[in-house]
Amino acid sequence: MTGCWFSNPRSFHASCLVGLAKSLASCESPSWELVVKLRDQCPAIRSTAEKDVVVINERCLAALLALGVFCHESAMKHHSDRLCEYLLQLIEALPRVQWHHSQSSKKDGAIENMFFKIGAVVISVVSVAGPATKNEMIRAYLKVFQSYIDVLQAKSAPPDVLLQDVVPRFLGMSRTLVMMLAQDPKAYETLYEGVVGYSATHTSCGKPLDTMDEEHKDALFEVVKGALSLPVSTNSSGAEGASRESSAVSIPVDGQSSLVPSPSNFAVSKAELNWLQVPMVRSMLLTLLKNIVKHSAKSDIQHYPREEILAIAKAHLVIGKRDLRSLGSFSPDKAYYSVMALGASVELLVWATDVQGGEDVFQQLVTILMVNSVNAPQSIFISYVRAAVLKELATVVEKTSSLSRSAPDRFLEFLTSNLVADLYREALSCGEINTLNRSSTCMDLVTMPVKASKKDIFFIVFNSLCQAVCSVLQVGYKQNSDYIVAFLTSVGNRLYTTDADDLAAYHTALCIIMLLGHIAVELPSEYGARVTVINIFQQRLFHPVSNLDSFLVTELGRIAARTRDQPTLDLLSHLMNISLVSFYAKPTDKQETAGHIFQPLLTCLEHVSSHMEDPGQRYELLLKALKLFVQQGVEAKRASERSEDPSTVKATSSSFGLGLLLPVLALLMKKMPRITEPSISDVKLFRDFWMYCIIMGFSEAQKGIFPSAWYLHVHQIALKSPLLLSMGTEQYFNKELALNNPHQSVTTAELQECRLNLVEQLGKTFEIEKLVGRLNFVQCLHLHSIYKLESLRIEGDSKSYPLIFAYLEDPGLQGDFWVAIENIADKLFEQFLSQLEQAPVDEARNKELVSVAQLLVFKFNHLRGRIKKLADRYLSKMIDKFPHLLWNKDVIHTMLDLLHELTITLYKMEPHHRQSLTISLPHLPYSIIVPEKVDKREKTVSYFATRCQQIVDLAMKWAPAQCKAILQEYLHRTSSASLGLHHHTGVSLAASQLYKHIELNVNSKHIPAAVLAQRQECVTNSVSFVSSDSFLQSLYMGEVHYLQH
Repeated sequence: MTGCWFSNPRSFHASCLVGLAKSLASCESPSWELVVKLRDQCPAIRSTAEKDVVVINERCLAALLALGVFCHESAMKHHSDRLCEYLLQLIEALPRVQWHHSQSSKKDGAIENMFFKIGAVVISVVSVAGPATKNEMIRAYLKVFQSYIDVLQAKSAPPDVLLQDVVPRFLGMSRTLVMMLAQDPKAYETLYEGVVGYSATHTSCGKPLDTMDEEHKDALFEVVKGALSLPVSTNSSGAEGASRESSAVSIPVDGQSSLVPSPSNFAVSKAELNWLQVPMVRSMLLTLLKNIVKHSAKSDIQHYPREEILAIAKAHLVIGKRDLRSLGSFSPDKAYYSVMALGASVELLVWATDVQGGEDVFQQLVTILMVNSVNAPQSIFISYVRAAVLKELATVVEKTSSLSRSAPDRFLEFLTSNLVADLYREALSCGEINTLNRSSTCMDLVTMPVKASKKDIFFIVFNSLCQAVCSVLQVGYKQNSDYIVAFLTSVGNRLYTTDADDLAAYHTALCIIMLLGHIAVELPSEYGARVTVINIFQQRLFHPVSNLDSFLVTELGRIAARTRDQPTLDLLSHLMNISLVSFYAKPTDKQETAGHIFQPLLTCLEHVSSHMEDPGQRYELLLKALKLFVQQGVEAKRASERSEDPSTVKATSSSFGLGLLLPVLALLMKKMPRITEPSISDVKLFRDFWMYCIIMGFSEAQKGIFPSAWYLHVHQIALKSPLLLSMGTEQYFNKELALNNPHQSVTTAELQECRLNLVEQLGKTFEIEKLVGRLNFVQCLHLHSIYKLESLRIEGDSKSYPLIFAYLEDPGLQGDFWVAIENIADKLFEQFLSQLEQAPVDEARNKELVSVAQLLVFKFNHLRGRIKKLADRYLSKMIDKFPHLLWNKDVIHTMLDLLHELTITLYKMEPHHRQSLTISLPHLPYSIIVPEKVDKREKTVSYFATRCQQIVDLAMKWAPAQCKAILQEYLHRTSSASLGLHHHTGVSLAASQLYKHIELNVNSKHIPAAVLAQRQECVTNSVSFVSSDSFLQSLYMGEVHYLQH
């Protein structure tokens, strides 16, 4: 069973231990006998004559991690004294820990990982322990950490031991201390990431771990500051020719092993045994110092010695600059940790800088920013440096606000330099850059991946630049409200001086456009940045016409999608109208064309559609897109009329341009509910849309010549489209469709083709052919649109079938056209039955069948006789295919309730008084209007009562037991019984049917018929059984009701 979770014995053992720990933690009071079984598998502390020795292997370490899980998730509520005593002894014995590894587990970084995992257990315990225990354990841990620093400083061990044993121990403990200082809500998950069998619970996630207090941070600060204050040589010449040895470190400071490469090639020379020159050690200490001063509750200049921290930062900044110049010759591991150390020293330098030193620090950081090494082998790490420097440059400006006057110019110099243009060019070499969906997130230095694509490298730098510019602009705005507009205007002017033949200048212009778009999105609207940027883009568009226009449109789409800015949406719609005119213009008319932005505009609208959340804005954009679709259809028709062969309209570029809008419409409607209350103008838009879909063939799955995705988009649009009703318009077919449509001129061939297609869809009957022969082009299209729309709607959602009755009841679709509407309804009903017949036999299908059957019961009493007949015919067809509807409780109860409601209307008015009434049932969404005259109501009730009796008779014939049970249950319903004391027609019919279909009693079933004929009915029938059964059911139902309430 290879691949199973228990195929590895060590993994199985670790998983069982974690499971035991979590189970014990969930107990209210686990006994010590159970907990000690877990503790006994942890590393044993063996006392010798002089000191304690701890030997740890993989199984012991797994048990120790499980013990940490137990302590944290139980919040140290159980046996805390015994467990803390053991853990304190373990911490004090850390200098004597020995790693005993098996051959299969021997690997680089094992010692460091072991110390980090031990530290993870310490963090788990101190985060939930009491103050006294917490202080004692952290003090002990810091004492051990200090001892390793002393060993490194004194070089009291051989070089090989320092590199292969002491440094890994120091790094593992340093990573633990970094986690203690971090205010990360996911710190606990990070600590146990990768532990077999562990999954974080809701009680252990979502809040920072409470570990170090200010006293501990101050103590650690003194230790780290003292270590970093030692003289550091900046001469690395001795390292170049020295032999190299592995440092055996595999996980970075933040504990995320996936972020760094394997360090097996990371080398440190023995000549470099000034341990501060080891990049990993220097990086770790600088990170510790940075976290102390930045995450402390007392992180102010007065609490920590600013001058000392500033001196440390400057000294290590010198080393960082030296390493930065040589970064291309470093191994990936050494380059990574060198960059981490440089980033930490930059953060410390900025933190310790006051207002007076801000300008000097700003210039130093600009120098680092402009290091030209884009083609170096380790260019990704230089990009990380630039990202960190850009972030800190903005921080310096926030501290020294006077720099806000010159800082934007420095950022602009960097943006327009060859450095950024080259990065962009390198990114383009990997393929097209999707700037529309680009992320604007800035990455922190410690979370940046070691391996990244050239596109990622570009955006790491670019996003940091954009964020820095936004921060500086906000500082400048506080001093001068015109500051942002002035800066944006000066930047926008550079777009007019772009040389189209200079590729680097063109790439720079693209970066400027992205920067302006980022500012428009990120800065609040009250700053005026968005309006200014949109005006800049609008003025630059087509002046002159260039490839930048498409990029400007794309950035406008991104602004619209991120901000939902209505003026931007209006501008995109306006540009679409302009591009449509150019798209369909004659070649001789194209002087200053906007047709080249047509495809980018469609892409933008599709992008905006997917991000639109406000229902009002989404609907408004939908209507604009529909207008564009219809307008484009008109232009396509005109273009086909100008061509030599107008019949090729479906295959022209015009029709393909029409189909490109379908994804936009589908995305907009996908997030909307079905449009139920459209205005008359909205219905006209949708009517024209569906007519063009019929003409172009977009609604045909098999016959179309267009991409299959377009049919899927049309299918999605059909689900949410409004009904194509007449909206109360009189003589809808004869006047409205003839006057208000874009299809005024059609050829005889087109008309004949349209009629043939409609006849083929509705069926070749005499009535249909006679009607269609009299219809004009638009009338045929409209009927075809209704059929195709509702067919697609039912195909996607069979629950939408009842909507067809809205067409049957529409006053504008009556008269001669009723034949076509009835035919459409028949076709759709057959499609509905076919779909449900093929659907899985489950509760959902049964509910849908019952719902439609209940609707048909209502429509059976419609005012219009033709709809009555249709409902009767459809109900018969449903019962033929799904006979169980005959003895369905909901159907029969609905029928009896409706009969009673209809009977009540006979007594609600005087014989000669006309009054219109609408009746419904509380549990159903359907209703019917009863006739105004009493005599017509009498006929309705009489006809319906007769039909109900026929249905019950048939049900009694096919399923007597079930039908009797349903009728008895109806009699016992509280509402029916209470009304029955006065009169209830449904109860009367149910009771009469029960007694009508009475059977012989048990004593008479086997008696010959001749004998039964001589006896009275009271002797042979089972009325007593039915009566007693009803009485007992009522009795027990009453008792159950009493118990429930």
